[in-house]
Amino acid sequence: MKYIYWYLIILNVWGFFLYAYDKAQAIRHKKRKREQTLLLVAMFGGIYGCILGMYGFHHKTLKWKFHLCHLIFLIVWCYVLIRLILNV
Repeated sequence: MKYIYWYLIILNVWGFFLYAYDKAQAIRHKKRKREQTLLLVAMFGGIYGCILGMYGFHHKTLKWKFHLCHLIFLIVWCYVLIRLILNV
C-alpha cells in the first residue's frame, strides 16, 4: 500500500514540475512538451500536481480540453483515493 502512495507522490511532483518546465519553455519560445504528455501524467495519477502547476503557472488555462480532461481525471482519482483510504 505504501508503494501506491509513493507512486502518487512522485507522479504529482513530476506533474507539477512538468507544467513549470513547459511554461518556462513557452516563455523562451523553445521546444516544449507535447500536450499528450501533460495529460498522460495527469491521467496516470499526477492530477493534483498537474492542476496546481496549471493554475500556479497560468499554463494551459485557456484550453478547454485541459479543463475537461483534468475534471474527469480528478473525479476518477478522488474516487480511487477514497477507495484506497477506506479499503472498500
